[in-house]
Amino acid sequence: MADEVKSFNVDYTGQYRGASKLVVLPTTTEQIVDVIKLCDLWKLGIVPQGGNTSLTGNSTPTFDEVVISTRRMNKIISIDADTGTVVCEPGVIPANLEQTLESASYDLTLPLDIGSWDISCIGGNVATNARGYRTLQYPTLRHSIVGLEAVLPNGDVLSLMEGSQADQFGMDLKQCLIGSEGMFGIITKVAIRCPSRPKFTNVGLLVCDDYDSVIKVLRYARKEFAETLSAFEYMDQGALGVAERELYMKLPIPFNHYGTVRRKKFHAIFMEVSSSASNKQSSNVMTSFIDKVRNLGLCCYGMSSQDKQESEKLWGPRRSVITACKATGTVFKFDLTITPEQLPELVHLLESVSASDRTLASGDGKVQRVPDGPANAARIKDLFVFGQLPTGSIHVVATVEPGTCDLARASLLGVHQTPACVTRLKMALYNWLRMRKTSPFSRLLSLSKISDEQITQWTHQPDWDEHRFQGFPSRDLQLSIKKAWDPKGIMNPYKSWSFIDT
Repeated sequence: MADEVKSFNVDYTGQYRGASKLVVLPTTTEQIVDVIKLCDLWKLGIVPQGGNTSLTGNSTPTFDEVVISTRRMNKIISIDADTGTVVCEPGVIPANLEQTLESASYDLTLPLDIGSWDISCIGGNVATNARGYRTLQYPTLRHSIVGLEAVLPNGDVLSLMEGSQADQFGMDLKQCLIGSEGMFGIITKVAIRCPSRPKFTNVGLLVCDDYDSVIKVLRYARKEFAETLSAFEYMDQGALGVAERELYMKLPIPFNHYGTVRRKKFHAIFMEVSSSASNKQSSNVMTSFIDKVRNLGLCCYGMSSQDKQESEKLWGPRRSVITACKATGTVFKFDLTITPEQLPELVHLLESVSASDRTLASGDGKVQRVPDGPANAARIKDLFVFGQLPTGSIHVVATVEPGTCDLARASLLGVHQTPACVTRLKMALYNWLRMRKTSPFSRLLSLSKISDEQITQWTHQPDWDEHRFQGFPSRDLQLSIKKAWDPKGIMNPYKSWSFIDT
C-alpha cells in the first residue's frame, strides 16, 4: 500500500484498517459528482471521510472501497452576523471556524464542543450528529442545521440551502442526511445557526466520594443554575487516572499527589455555566455553588476557573481521555444510553469482568499480568466509564495491552478479529441492556453502535445477527429509506447495514 493512502485506511484509534488503494480529494461539489457517477456506474463502494476521527471505524474502509475525502473543501463561504447563520464547506475544522466567529465583527459561537475540536471536520460532525459537551445548552448539532447540500449516490445534487429556514412544505429531507454517517450521500455544504457568544463562561470541577452524591449534585445544579447550566460531565476514577498517567495531566487538587486519599475511589464532575453576567458575578456563582454542596457533604473537593486558561486546563482530562487511551493500548469504545440511576449497576457489571480478562497493577504502579489464563491471550488493561449524566449518554472504554491484542486480518480484506476478552465484555453489555430496557426499540438501538459499528462491521457473528431487530418498525423504515436513497448500496457499505443485501 502506498504511503500516501495509509492514513486514510486507519481509524483514529488504530483499531480498524482498510485496504483502499484509491483516495480522492476533491475541492468542489462538481468533482464529487463526477467521482460518484463513476462509482455508481461501476458499482464501487464509497467511504466518505473528513477528519477521520470516528472511534467506531465508520469513516474507515472495510475492504477496498473508494475513499472520498472532503478535507480540501475547507472554505467558510459566508457569515451573517444578524441571523447568526454560517455557511461553510464540509472540510472546515470546528476550532478554526470558532476562532473566526469569536471576533468582534461577529461575536458568535459554534453550538458544538467535542474532544476532536481541532482535528475533525464540520461535514463529519453533521454526518454523525455530533453531540459535544454542552448538550444541556445545545442538544445536538441537528438542532442547529438550517440548510445543507449533498451529492446523492446516483450523482444528483440535493440542495436544501435556499429558503431552508422558513420552508414548511413537505418533508425536511436534510434530517435524513444528518446523523446518517455517509450512508445516504456526501455532504458538500452546511448552513449552521450559531447563537451569540456568552459573555462569560465558568467551569467547575467537583470530586465526590460516592455516586449517590454525584446524582444529588446533578439535581442541585439543575435547580440552582436552570438554563445557564451548559455542561455536566462525569468521569470515574479510572478515566481520570488514564488521562493523568498517559498525558501527565495533573489536576491542581490536593489529593492528586499519590497519597492515602488517592487509593480510595472517587468520582469527578466537570460542570460549566454560561452567563451574560459580569466575570466577577459568574465566578462567584460557581464558587458559591461549590461551597454549598461541600457544606451539604456532597463533595470532598471543588474548584472553579477564573479565566479561559484555567477553564481549558480543567477540561483537559475530559477532552483528552481517548487520546490518552491510544497511548495505553488498543481502544474499544461502547456508546450506551441509560438513565443516571442505572450507572452504579453498570459499574458493578464492569467490575465483575473475569480476572482472567484483566491485568493488574502492582504496588509500585507497574502493570503485570494476572497468573491465570493463556500467556499469549489479550487482556483488558483499563476499563472505565465517562459521559453526560443528564442525557444518559455514557461511554464505556476498554483498552487492551499493546502487543497482546490478537487482531487477525486477511490480506487486502480488512477482516478484524475482536479479542475474546472484549467479545465477552460486549455480550455482557448487550445482555445487561436488553434485560433493563425501558423501550423495546430505543434501548436496543442504543447498543446498535456496539453491534453494527464494531461487530458486524468487521466480523458477522451469529449472536449479533439481524433477528434481534425483527418486529421494530423504526428499523424496518430505516432500511426502506436506505434502499430508496441508495439502491445499489454503494455508500459507506459493510457498516450498519452489513447484513442487508441492497
